Amino acid sequence: MTYLLALLSGIALGTLGGGGSILIVPILTYLMEFSLKLSIPMSLAIVAISSSTAVLSNLKEKIINYKIAVQFIVFSLIGTSLGSYSSQFVSSNFQLILFSIIILLAAFSMLRKKVTQSQKESVPFIFFALSALGIGVLTGLIGVGGGFLIVPTLNIIGRQNIKVSIATSLFIIAMNSLGGFIQYLTIVDIPWIFLLKFSAFASIGSIIGSKIAKKANPEKLKSSFAYFLLLMGVFMIVKTTF
Repeated sequence: MTYLLALLSGIALGTLGGGGSILIVPILTYLMEFSLKLSIPMSLAIVAISSSTAVLSNLKEKIINYKIAVQFIVFSLIGTSLGSYSSQFVSSNFQLILFSIIILLAAFSMLRKKVTQSQKESVPFIFFALSALGIGVLTGLIGVGGGFLIVPTLNIIGRQNIKVSIATSLFIIAMNSLGGFIQYLTIVDIPWIFLLKFSAFASIGSIIGSKIAKKANPEKLKSSFAYFLLLMGVFMIVKTTF
């Protein structure tokens, strides 16, 4: 069952350009009963591996905007380092509640009507940089890859169409998650065998998801996933609070 869920989380990542880590942390915490402090870095490693697999499957499409990706990564990795370091000084309950809130925000964001690429003048670069920095902090602090935030940031602020935004998001997520995981190596002991097995299934899922994204209606997939996230977010808040 665990590895089936790993496969599904990979499919979500490959299809939507994000969302995989939102599933992985609860799976590791509630089903596998790892501590949250261990689930977060493991999630970062799994997302880094599975999103890299999806990136490789997108290379031949030549739809990754490397220029904007590098600009984003420069600022987001700074945030990821800050988030990973700060995680030592906050409680697991705080991280779980913050994670639950992010899940609910992600769900509401996905349920919003599709935003078309704006043709107006460019948004000031400072907004782009601050968005990347903030997403990086969340990545390091609670283990989310941030794809559900990165995709709209690239689409709206970066002026990229949705297909390019999803493909570029996967590249950014891979770099961010790897950077965050490296920060945690000196903080926790990683169960490498389990991590590699879970990552393998998630990677297979991400390849399947990338293929689905090219054929399926992404808006319908996003709305279905969003309703699932709403239920999960409420469940986590109730379980953490009561």
